Amino acid sequence: MGVRRVDWKHDLLPDEEQREPMLRRELTRVSVVGLRAVSLICIGGTSLMLVFTSILKALGYLSEVWIETDLAIIAVGLAATPFWRKPSLQKHARAAGCLVGLFIGWIFIVTAGVSSQPGMDQAVPYNLLLVMLVAMAALPLRPLQTMSLAGSLLLSYVVALAVYPEKLFVANVTPLYLASLSVAALISVGLTAVVYRQRASAFLARQQLLRAQASLALAESSAAQGRLAAAMSHDLNSPLATLRSNLETLARAGKKFEAGELPSHRLVELIQELEATAQRACLRLVEVVGRMQRFTNLDRAEEASVDLNRLLEDTVDILRAELQKTTAVSLELQPIPFVRCRPQQMSAVFANLLRNSRDALGEGGVIRLRSMLRARDIVVEIEDNGRGIPRENLDSIFEPSFKVSGSRVVTGNWGLFNSRSIIHALGGEIALQSVEGNHGDDRTPAGGR
Repeated sequence: MGVRRVDWKHDLLPDEEQREPMLRRELTRVSVVGLRAVSLICIGGTSLMLVFTSILKALGYLSEVWIETDLAIIAVGLAATPFWRKPSLQKHARAAGCLVGLFIGWIFIVTAGVSSQPGMDQAVPYNLLLVMLVAMAALPLRPLQTMSLAGSLLLSYVVALAVYPEKLFVANVTPLYLASLSVAALISVGLTAVVYRQRASAFLARQQLLRAQASLALAESSAAQGRLAAAMSHDLNSPLATLRSNLETLARAGKKFEAGELPSHRLVELIQELEATAQRACLRLVEVVGRMQRFTNLDRAEEASVDLNRLLEDTVDILRAELQKTTAVSLELQPIPFVRCRPQQMSAVFANLLRNSRDALGEGGVIRLRSMLRARDIVVEIEDNGRGIPRENLDSIFEPSFKVSGSRVVTGNWGLFNSRSIIHALGGEIALQSVEGNHGDDRTPAGGR
């Protein structure tokens, strides 16, 4: 295990944001969320505090209410709202958050300098420390930004000591406050550097994982498209062969009719028979093409309200060519509400689960598909009587894996991993129940709200 060498320049001036635009966008998003929270607290929290202290003063429990201070903090919160509301200003959210902290620190200092209430000199250092901590917690500051904010607050405190010495300076106490604040500022900068580095490293590692997952998903999608093409060709061959046979028969009948070998009434009967057969073949072609469009979502890539029962039926029909001739598939579909999702993704989930069931089957295999409504949950169950899954593999069945096979790196469980990701994105759950060698209780229910 190695220890990373300290690089003060890189720690104080990290360049990940310049090298990784996605990280910059992510930190901007977090900054907007943090600034919104700070702004709303300044507005809402201070307004409640103003009402509360006014009531206490009216009851005689307080001798002074800092209305100007509360109004100033509310004004700072209102001034920050454009930086999290307007997209054109959101990229400056972190800088705006630092200015909010600086202005609030100034408000605390000035309030203590002009207030006649004793003990206010002790509140200033604590308030300034609180500003530093809130800024660190709410905003993904870079170390230099934390250093600038903390240094500005310290400098403002020193200036205030010179302007209001009789109110803020206490011998043998104020120097200790200054030293403590200086140490706290250094600690804040160090913590910011550590937190920023961890946040950037975690985000970049996640992006690498997502890129690897996308690459594997692309490979799986290519393989799935090949299987789909094979299934489609199987479904299309039969009606196309019928139409071709009809045309050949019609051509031969025409030649026989011209040669006087076929009576006219027999030609009419033959044409009627061929017409009926051709219509059935054409209807089959229309059905196959329609199913293919629903399955692959060629004509609509965005979210839509989807009938999961129809998707299940289409998926089963498309995959019948991949199933063994001895495999029986039963559908027990109850009426369920439509679901808002991407049809192509849900079709991919169902197809992946069905293929997993198919791969586990032997002779006399049975796959049962059920849909139902339990309370407010839509439940889809896919059950087979396959060989089952070893118990030690159940806990990691939805986790992607890699293993070396000869000279190749082989991946596993990525189909189930992607299926779980799709179901979780819809707010649902997917789980598997299996007993090795049970031949009758290998069930994968997928449910959602």
